[in-house]
Amino acid sequence: FNYISERAGVKPDEAVFIGDSINHDIKGALGIKMPYAWYTKYANDRELKMADELGVSNRVDSYRDCLAADGSIKLGNIEI
Repeated sequence: FNYISERAGVKPDEAVFIGDSINHDIKGALGIKMPYAWYTKYANDRELKMADELGVSNRVDSYRDCLAADGSIKLGNIEI
């Protein structure tokens, strides 16, 4: 995650990571304090429990729901 941030030329808090795996995506973003959105459409019970234990609250169920009428993008509680 640090490598990706460095390659993009941004600080971790200036990017948003979107992932569908708690272990491979969201834990990494949390580890460097990078804003994240967890895509939960295919989440299983184990991942949902782990997310609750980690306090993962920024969840996205549908990419279509991220597109607002005013043209902005909303990734859970993050607005672009």
